[in-house]
Amino acid sequence: MVKCSNLSILQITKKKLTLTLNVDGVKLSKNSQTTIWPILLVVNEIPPNSRFKIENVIIAGVWPGPSKPSRGEIRLLLRPFIDELLYLESGYIFDFHDGTTDKVQVYLIGACCDKPAQAILQCISEPTAAFGCGRCEVSGFMVPTKNDGNVRSFSMDYDNTINVTKRSNKRYDELITIYQLQQQLKDLWPNKKKLPDVLIDEQREKGIVGVCLFRDLTYFDVGRSFMSDSLHNVYIGAFVSEYFIHSFHETDIEINLIGQ
Repeated sequence: MVKCSNLSILQITKKKLTLTLNVDGVKLSKNSQTTIWPILLVVNEIPPNSRFKIENVIIAGVWPGPSKPSRGEIRLLLRPFIDELLYLESGYIFDFHDGTTDKVQVYLIGACCDKPAQAILQCISEPTAAFGCGRCEVSGFMVPTKNDGNVRSFSMDYDNTINVTKRSNKRYDELITIYQLQQQLKDLWPNKKKLPDVLIDEQREKGIVGVCLFRDLTYFDVGRSFMSDSLHNVYIGAFVSEYFIHSFHETDIEINLIGQ
């Protein structure tokens, strides 16, 4: 049994398979500024020691570059991919190595991406912008850096995490409605520069900047199915500090990943 992100239970048998997605930019060479963005899939039912071998990784598509795709461009690339996944959810006849054939349903249940790539797929603000967290609706706050700059922090104490609204399919449906209504108002208002703030408030959208196509899938939650990126969520800004590491050994520190 696999507990899926929308709290439904999916019975995994020979007739059902699940997938995990990865999308990220890859430089063509060490000194190249050109990147391509492959869409990669792995089958979760393959044992971990074989799951990520090159012969078992599925290349579902490639954004040819030469640079990072915009959210609009990634939606164009993903639309046929999502349609194919919806087709696989209904069942497809597969040939098995034991010589048998059977109808198998295939479901995408998770995505493992770094934060910049996740923001594009999830159609939310950039990770350093307000509401840039892919797991919750914390707006963050600006803090000064050593070089007279500023960086956005999403830190909070434990008590405040209890009241944080987490991203989910249900919450996405509410926010995308607000986003689309506000976009319609912007399009219809004769003078956009004088659009009343009472009508348009991007704070209400909580970082939603467009339609997330993964919402169409049965067992994919557009909040919880995007796994935490430990590189950006935990290590950067925490363990790189010698002071923090020193303090970590002398005090009891709890790192709480919202939604985990």
